[in-house]
Amino acid sequence: MYDVYGRGRLPEEELIHFEGYRGSRPVRVGNDAWSQRQLDVYGEVVFAADAYVQGGGTLEPVERRMLSGFGKVVCRQWREPDQGIWELRYGQRQHTFSKVMCWVALDRLLKLNEKRVLSLGDLEVQFRAERDAIARAIERRAYNSEIESYVGEFGGDRLDASLLLIPCLGYKPAEDARVRSTYDRVWQRLGRGGLLARQRRF
Repeated sequence: MYDVYGRGRLPEEELIHFEGYRGSRPVRVGNDAWSQRQLDVYGEVVFAADAYVQGGGTLEPVERRMLSGFGKVVCRQWREPDQGIWELRYGQRQHTFSKVMCWVALDRLLKLNEKRVLSLGDLEVQFRAERDAIARAIERRAYNSEIESYVGEFGGDRLDASLLLIPCLGYKPAEDARVRSTYDRVWQRLGRGGLLARQRRF
């Protein structure tokens, strides 16, 4: 994360003397997300790179090295908790969407390797093993059979609208039974007038 001046450290401060638009509070400057761990970002970058290649783009050598490096980071860190896509202020947790995006990162890197866009060499075996380990963890810890849905955090019961992206990202097909029941449950609990809340309020 960077500000308009290219600075990466963006300590957050609340401006208590401002009331904000129509009295909305708090008013803040800076952004504490600069110091957060957000594991989903690796998958988002690799997903974009794969789409770029599918559209006829060519990756430069430095970009190929960077993407392979992201895969190494994912292998080291995917088991760690993070702040998640919504940057919520309750600390780090085992967010399901972050794990799915780590799976996406490794899956797309392996596909780019198959297309000979990347040359992973010995990393191919590691990336494949870690990708499969992520999937096992998601299926074991992120699906709540009592409510018949994937949930926002491992071992939890809260729903999260980001779970609807699972089939779009290629983790599972839309017709998968767990995906279908998650779709139904998310709309049932988070849907309002044709719109979706990201999550229920705590």
